[in-house]
Parts: sequence; C-alpha cells; structure tokens
Amino acid sequence: MQKICTFIGNKDVYLDVSALSSLKNLIIKLINENSVNIFYCGNYGNFDRYCEKILRDLKNHYRITVIFVTPYADDFYLKRLFQPMTSLLGVLKNGLPFGQPFC
Repeated sequence: MQKICTFIGNKDVYLDVSALSSLKNLIIKLINENSVNIFYCGNYGNFDRYCEKILRDLKNHYRITVIFVTPYADDFYLKRLFQPMTSLLGVLKNGLPFGQPFC
C-alpha cells in the first residue's frame, strides 16, 4: 500500500540544527510508524531544499520514493535548476510527464 507525504514550504525559512534534526526525526517517524513510502518534494525555497536533502539521505536506509514537484516549468527556472544536469533538462522539455521519480 502506498502512503504519500508532501513537503512544500516557505522560500525564506531558515532552520537551525535542532529544527533540522526534528524534521528528520518526523520523516523517520512517518516512514516507520505510518508506513509513508512516497514523498513529494517542492523545490522552490529553503524548506523544500531541507526536506529534499533529508529525504535523499534517508533513501540510503529506507525504501522510499522521492518525487520532485517543480513550481515552474519555464526555461529560466529549468536552466537555473538543472544546469549541471543538461540531459535531464532535455527530458523535461520534451514533454515527459512531471512528477516522475527522479532520485
């Protein structure tokens, strides 16, 4: 059975070490106690990036899927975000559906 959690947050939030630890513990609890195995993660602001980093690290220890949800699909955003991954930019721009697992 698939259970989904979505993280989409504020672009200007800054979390200290304690808050990041609490966020990681919450995600682990969602996985272990609530059987969440799919995570949608925005990628616009700092909160989204914090969640993405934690989820990427946890993928090494848990069977979870992390799905990138792009806030914009314009050329400026895609080029800025995927500059190091130009092949992925070509895939996204060629009309493959957004919301596919990427990591």
